[in-house]
Amino acid sequence: MIQDDDDYGFEDMTNKDLLRVLLQEMADVRYELKQDIAALDQKLTGKIDNIDQKLSGKIDNLTLKTDQNQIAFMKNLDDIDARVRVLEATAA
Repeated sequence: MIQDDDDYGFEDMTNKDLLRVLLQEMADVRYELKQDIAALDQKLTGKIDNIDQKLSGKIDNLTLKTDQNQIAFMKNLDDIDARVRVLEATAA
């Protein structure tokens, strides 16, 4: 006897058996989704940590450059002040 393509072998199952199969499939899908979500969470956490480290390094670098610029600015002000005093002394 040729099996009909539309029955999928479920024709002899009771409603209770069908419900049990459906509930098991739902539980399996739920479990797989939880695993997929956990894997994506791990991946995103790793990427966020990597970005955080890079950003922290860039902020530290900018802070260092700002400090260096502030020191250079103060030194330039001292040099300008010394030149102005020399010019004032020669003009007087």
